[in-house]
Amino acid sequence: MIDESGTRPFKLGVLSRRGPIAIDSQNIPHLAHIGGLTRILPELANHCEVSWVALNRHESGVAGQIFNYRDFSESKQLYELVISQAQIDSSSTSDWFCANYLWQLMHDLALPCIESAQLPKYLNDLTHENQKILETAFVKTNDAYFINDFHLAPSVKLLRECDFSVPISFCLHTPWPKNQQQDSAANETLRYFATGMLCADLINFQTPADLKSFVAFVVENFQVRITSGEVTLISSESYSAQLLVNPASVDATALAQLPHKSPSYLQEEDLLFVHIARSDPAKNTLGVIAAFSHLLKNRSLNSRRIFLDLYIVPSRQIFLAYQKLLTEIQTQVADFNSGFISDYQDPMRLHIDNDYAGALGALRRFDILLAPSWADGMNLVIKEAAALNERNGVIVATPKVGAMTELGSSCIIANSPRPDCLIQAIDLAINLPENERQQMSANLKSDLKFADLNSWALQIMRPIIELAKTQLTSFVRL
Repeated sequence: MIDESGTRPFKLGVLSRRGPIAIDSQNIPHLAHIGGLTRILPELANHCEVSWVALNRHESGVAGQIFNYRDFSESKQLYELVISQAQIDSSSTSDWFCANYLWQLMHDLALPCIESAQLPKYLNDLTHENQKILETAFVKTNDAYFINDFHLAPSVKLLRECDFSVPISFCLHTPWPKNQQQDSAANETLRYFATGMLCADLINFQTPADLKSFVAFVVENFQVRITSGEVTLISSESYSAQLLVNPASVDATALAQLPHKSPSYLQEEDLLFVHIARSDPAKNTLGVIAAFSHLLKNRSLNSRRIFLDLYIVPSRQIFLAYQKLLTEIQTQVADFNSGFISDYQDPMRLHIDNDYAGALGALRRFDILLAPSWADGMNLVIKEAAALNERNGVIVATPKVGAMTELGSSCIIANSPRPDCLIQAIDLAINLPENERQQMSANLKSDLKFADLNSWALQIMRPIIELAKTQLTSFVRL
């Protein structure tokens, strides 16, 4: 732990929409790493004492429950995890708004139409939800707070109103929109979230492009002062926020020790494509299926066997649009397999579950990993793939995948997520000379050693602890 005072350990409150422990419909807790950040945030507990608050949806109105993470995970990390079960009004629109509008907005995807008169209701409901979370999260003995998830940006401002001095670090793990927002509702929504974020002392972005886009938006919409240098500072009469680029990463050593299941029925010479994602439009799974279908339809009859393993974690299935996407994925895979004529069957193998052991096995074995998202904050699957792969596998991604800022020079980057561009990138990856594959794989593994999970956690904690020491946040904020 980082503790230079020689007294008690530094106490950090962590807020996120999800935690590594979930409570099922029978009110039974279990380990549930949904999404990359629930896997990496526990690393913070190696450097301080953590109290983690997450929101649970199954048993609204029940008092929050406290769990020891080590009891569930076999981890050496010891901290308490509080599952907040705050009462959220059944008429609340916050879930729909975050899943169907805000997620698309942050990723520069097409937006559903909402009437301007509806927007205050959406924002008020989201504020109310954040208030309920803070009723559990606010602990006066915490030395600082780390808030993750764009949904919780309002919590920064609400927390600041509860305590004027405690340091707050906010992590934006999604992109900040790059497109100019012409829609008034979209612009007002981004102003609402930026207002919350600017109340933090530290704002962590995944890429320099996201930081730059945020600064451009703030300059256009707020009266602020910008100081550029090693650290970008945004300040006004009421706040001062340091903007940092701190991309999330993985622990290659720990990943290698996790249980994994090797893909079955594969021969050594078989060519394996892998795509791992949530059933989310931003991940472009339908584009992957379309490109792979074209590849198989145009292959030589005497060519090696080719397979695509799709590991899809169902996402936001309470909403019709996400239900339809998952159904379409299932339908397209089944239709192609049923019409595939060859000496082997089912070239597309669909795994719908949170099968982490199976996904880790696929990452060890793949020849080509497909990550052609329309936009991604980071995509930690790419870093897991780079750390684990044992076959000099090639990673095919797209320009707006955040991990490409660090790793793009050792990957194949399609010009666009469209199937035609993806097909061209796949063709390039298949025909890449073995010596180039070896060099790209070696470069990826080297990059991960330089910027690993522990480095990410230290870059989160050091500025927070420095702020707590020097009390730079002691001035009054509005």
